[in-house]
Amino acid sequence: MQDDLYEIPDLTENALFSDNPMVKGKPNIRFYAGVPLIDAGGFHIGSLCVIDTKPKSLSIEQKDVMRLLARSVVAQLDLRKQNKELEESKKVLQSFFDLSLDLMCIANVNGYFMKVSAAFSAVLGYSEEQLLGRPFFDLIYPDDIIETQSEVSKLSKGELTIQFENRFRKTDGSYVWLSWNAAPDTASGNLYACARDITEQKLSEALNEKNLVLQKEKEVAERSSKLKEQFLANMSHEMRTPLNAIIGLSNLLLHNIKPEGKELEYLQSINVNSKNLFKLVNKILDYAKIESGKMEVNNIDFDLKKVLNDIESSVRLSATQKGLNIFVSTAPEIPMGVTGDSEKLTQVLVNLLSNSIKFTSKGQVALSVELIAGDAFAAVIKFVVSDTGCGIPKDKVDEIFHPFRQVNDSFTRTIGGTGLGLTITKKLIELMGGEINVVSQEGIGSEFFFSLKFPVCDQMAVGVNDNLPQNDIVASEGLRILLVEDNPFNQMVAIDTLKDWSSSLVVDVAENGKIAIDKLLQNVYDLVLMDIQMPEMDGHTTTKMIRNELPPAIRNIPIIAMTAHASVNEIESCINEGMNDYISKPFEANDLFFKIMKTIVSKNDRTTVSD
Repeated sequence: MQDDLYEIPDLTENALFSDNPMVKGKPNIRFYAGVPLIDAGGFHIGSLCVIDTKPKSLSIEQKDVMRLLARSVVAQLDLRKQNKELEESKKVLQSFFDLSLDLMCIANVNGYFMKVSAAFSAVLGYSEEQLLGRPFFDLIYPDDIIETQSEVSKLSKGELTIQFENRFRKTDGSYVWLSWNAAPDTASGNLYACARDITEQKLSEALNEKNLVLQKEKEVAERSSKLKEQFLANMSHEMRTPLNAIIGLSNLLLHNIKPEGKELEYLQSINVNSKNLFKLVNKILDYAKIESGKMEVNNIDFDLKKVLNDIESSVRLSATQKGLNIFVSTAPEIPMGVTGDSEKLTQVLVNLLSNSIKFTSKGQVALSVELIAGDAFAAVIKFVVSDTGCGIPKDKVDEIFHPFRQVNDSFTRTIGGTGLGLTITKKLIELMGGEINVVSQEGIGSEFFFSLKFPVCDQMAVGVNDNLPQNDIVASEGLRILLVEDNPFNQMVAIDTLKDWSSSLVVDVAENGKIAIDKLLQNVYDLVLMDIQMPEMDGHTTTKMIRNELPPAIRNIPIIAMTAHASVNEIESCINEGMNDYISKPFEANDLFFKIMKTIVSKNDRTTVSD
């Protein structure tokens, strides 16, 4: 074989093929010529053969033709193989296109889809025909069209698109957020793109952003609330401190010097007006605390009938001075022991009764207490305050609970009032879980009523006799009291009030906490009256030092806070830091005496038990 063509002119004369059955017998092949078929990789894939029943030899032209045919056959076989591989690739590509969870498409720069994956229909709800038959700009959210057109323009210039976001409309009219990656085919001018549904991510980002905004707003609100709380505390202190001096000193003058004539009149005027100012301050501070959300309910076990008796006693004098009859009726089935905020209930009822007395010139004011429903565990109690006063015009009834509103300005100028009392009363009742209502007829009178639910508690627990030893019994023990107070006027009020109670008392003064610590280490005292806001060292820090750092014999000395803040938080803070009790400024002398006696008796009881 001289070249790639193999030729045997006569097979019968060739030792390799002469015995072949196809040569010896039918079809009696005598001539053979063959060209190997070699593919592009150099592999032998077959042969192109020519046979004849007669011996012969091929001409050069015939041989060239065979070689040409062989190459043509190889080319056809390679083409068939490539076509098959291309079809397989197309199937794989189509499967990837159809099964992809991302939205894949081919589009043109004119704004039409040319091919879309099945995910488009799954996400948007349109069929493939619907998507191919309309410009995709029709489906884009109006606010996103200009940016999308700009992005398509960039693609038409050969630039890539990376994570471009826009919104597409679904069949139900809602929109989904899509994030696009795309590349242009410069040869065809088509755009190949892949999008992913990022709606959940966008919603999450929006929620996180909203939460951040809310968090910032919350922080601002909390800072504002703290500032308001601090402002209220400071205002309370700054207002109550001078009022404590004015009320205390006027009380001492009235009690001790027995003034007459104009002096008595002047002192009584100072005392009454300072107490009225104190009430006004309390109303303003209460309203501010309610509005800032700092007013809290302090539920304790208490004797309801005793509270009602105390309320009647507190308002009877002002009613009697106006020539009014006052009646308090309590249904016999009302439980004695209940759990609730007795101070706020007292404030509400005193305010309503005082209001009725203020606006009633003749007749009567009454408080009626009824049991609406109840069992061994809880009682719903209705409180009704009625009067025979001037009444409220029908068109003004809805306004009386609004802050700073007055039913009749000219009448109010005559008798006074801030327009806050009923607003605070309404808020306090709501804070305790009730709702106030009013029925009134102008010229006849008014009736205010509300109901509250109280848990019933052990009557024995609230029926304990609070009577303590008489003043002279305690005073005769020669009490030594350390007064820790920086304000000289309040020092004067406290010292003279205590001396007025018992001349045998020994009262030392410390202007701040540091001086108090020194005096406690140098002297023996039975009790400490502790101001809270002082220079150098305040009452809180001083109490902590006494309780934790001083010698054991001093650590347990009774401490009564004398605070001008008077907030629930301040009182709780005093008790939590180790103070035994507290009294708010301005204070009533009897309240101070009672708390001193109670604290001393409690200390003696503990000492006796310890011994």
